[in-house]
Amino acid sequence: REAVLAYLEEDPQALYRLLAAQDALWLAELAPSPLQGEEPAADARCPCGQRACGHAAALLAAAALRLAAEPLQQLTQRGGPREALLAGGFDAWAKAAPPPAGGSAAEQATRAKEKGPSG
Repeated sequence: REAVLAYLEEDPQALYRLLAAQDALWLAELAPSPLQGEEPAADARCPCGQRACGHAAALLAAAALRLAAEPLQQLTQRGGPREALLAGGFDAWAKAAPPPAGGSAAEQATRAKEKGPSG
């Protein structure tokens, strides 16, 4: 989770790509899906009782496709709370954004008080 948050801080647009369900190739390195490879299918058990059942393999394949289509869902399934990921990404966006023209609202309110009422 920490590696993902660090990546989002370095690349604030990565959060946008996650939210838009665009490719997140970096995610495969930092948080690989547990559904990739043949191990999950070998360990899966089906109520039908057959050892090499196609039901479990089909279900795992469908789940892997779904997680690949929704990378943010993959992160939440791996223990990264959605709120923490979004907060970390939005914080990185805020740090990367240029300050607004004219300063903050607090600065503008202070300037208005310093000028006093006009009239």
